[in-house]
Amino acid sequence: MIELQTRVVGHVEQFRTIGGAIVIVTHAEPIRAALMHYLSLPLDEFQSVAIDPGSVSTILLEGSRGIVSRLNGEVTV
Repeated sequence: MIELQTRVVGHVEQFRTIGGAIVIVTHAEPIRAALMHYLSLPLDEFQSVAIDPGSVSTILLEGSRGIVSRLNGEVTV
């Protein structure tokens, strides 16, 4: 899981230079791995982050930070 998280976060971080809204569609595990990184949750809490089919999660890349503003279709910020 750490390798998946490293790859996914690396790809997400590449979007910092593009700006604007970007949509990424993938399976639950890569989404969960990215969200856990930006929420600073340890990977052993993997099952605590729900990702429903067709749900929307949002990560705002502001400055050097990544902020989870929507988790599994629910607004968190």
